[in-house]
Amino acid sequence: MGGRAVLLLLLLAFGACNSVSPFAGKWEGKRSLDFVPNTDPSIQYTATRVELTVSPDGRFTLVDRSLPLAGQIEPDGTLKIEQMNGRPAEVKAPAKLSRTGETLRLEFEGSIELRQLSPK
Repeated sequence: MGGRAVLLLLLLAFGACNSVSPFAGKWEGKRSLDFVPNTDPSIQYTATRVELTVSPDGRFTLVDRSLPLAGQIEPDGTLKIEQMNGRPAEVKAPAKLSRTGETLRLEFEGSIELRQLSPK
């Protein structure tokens, strides 16, 4: 009986440590920006593209306006940005995710709707 209790406790602990982020997957959206007339379309595409990749454990990489940011998503959807362009950083701008069905809304220097490209 004692061995079964230990096994049950181990299984419960393992399950609690392996929760999957509700944001896991690869997401893409487009930031709304104004450009001067005749701006090269490839520059416009690169500047407006937003890509978010979230691992099951809540670690993320966000590429916004060609700038890579990385960190951890908190349970309430707040993005804790720990790296910018591969270097340690503490970004003070509030960033938060919310999910509605198959769509994410990223609130970060404006509001951006992201669609899922692939689940993790």
